[in-house]
Amino acid sequence: MKGHGPYASDAKILAFRAPADGVYRIEARSHLDDHAGKYTLILNSFGQKTVDLEILERYVGNYLEGPWQFHVNVYIQDGQLYSFVEEMQLDIMLIPISETEFIQPSEGSTLMVFTQGDTGQVDGYNLYVSTINTVNAGKWFRAEKTE
Repeated sequence: MKGHGPYASDAKILAFRAPADGVYRIEARSHLDDHAGKYTLILNSFGQKTVDLEILERYVGNYLEGPWQFHVNVYIQDGQLYSFVEEMQLDIMLIPISETEFIQPSEGSTLMVFTQGDTGQVDGYNLYVSTINTVNAGKWFRAEKTE
């Protein structure tokens, strides 16, 4: 993996909110050893994008997510895309960073990338879990559109 220093990592921060102005000191440490190695944390700002309602409507539907088999309903409310995870009874706002990529900023951050099949119809999404200290951190999972 190509890094910006002597060490590279699969850890990512996908949804970091801070005031526009200010100076920040961020320290990154291994959760295994508070004094382990040197770390470089790079934050890139790409901002929230606006996605046409016609494109968002393509994503609306029900999905079966990951090996945990969660039932997820993607819907639009007031022009904003949301997902509802039935097993957790949790509504999550999906923040667009491109026409197909959305960040879920709750419970840590995850990245959803909607995909299309050979017919051009949305067939599901890929989910990157970046929550630190979970067995699924730093991994991609698949969700299939069921209707």
